[in-house]
Amino acid sequence: MARKHDEIDKRIIYRLTEDARNTSAPDIAREVGVSPGTIRNRIKKLEESGVIRGYHAHISYELIENHLVSLFICSTEIKDKTTLAREAAQVPGVVNVRQVMSGQGNLHLKVVGSDMKDLAAVASQLAELGLSVQNAKLLEEEGFRPYSQFGPTSEESRPLVNFTQIAGHAESATLKVMGGSPLAQKSLKEINELGLLPDELLVVAIEREDRTIVPKGSSKLEVGDVVSIFSSTGIDESTLDAFSA
Repeated sequence: MARKHDEIDKRIIYRLTEDARNTSAPDIAREVGVSPGTIRNRIKKLEESGVIRGYHAHISYELIENHLVSLFICSTEIKDKTTLAREAAQVPGVVNVRQVMSGQGNLHLKVVGSDMKDLAAVASQLAELGLSVQNAKLLEEEGFRPYSQFGPTSEESRPLVNFTQIAGHAESATLKVMGGSPLAQKSLKEINELGLLPDELLVVAIEREDRTIVPKGSSKLEVGDVVSIFSSTGIDESTLDAFSA
């Protein structure tokens, strides 16, 4: 009989998916109100049952000597899919294999190469295994987020963000100050002194109910404010976290 998973298990999965490297058992224990030992035991059981299958770094290969990352869409007979997936994972350059429940395009492979010649060599080796590469697309960006249903449900914890790419890495966005945000009830001067937002980030406008506030050092942010921001280097996760619960 399959083991049932309660809210503690789900919160462990949520936090480890969010940031496994910097999340400790005591961190999760404080959040859910149990001992760190309980969390460690739960993590061990989740690992032993195969729910947690590993911990992996999310690598931007394109930043390492301009490597190329491609998604290969392959097809194979259903009866051969699992065997070929295991064999394909051993081909040098293949870093991820997904089995898809469909007739055509039922194997998705993430492939890394230093140039197009490397990617073509991987495709050739896959063909020798009997895998037909139906489509190949260069990946530009990939992101991961934890499953929201396993996270905090007492309140909306993360604002929805409208991003605008300007030029180069410059970016602007509008974010809502959520309940529990460390920015709430603090002036922009206090926020700057505490280092809650990056130095290069500018607060352009604050919308509160039916009025727009021109930001000054003495301007305070309140829960529910919609804040327009600009950063010449892009808006990172730490900025989104600052607006979040």
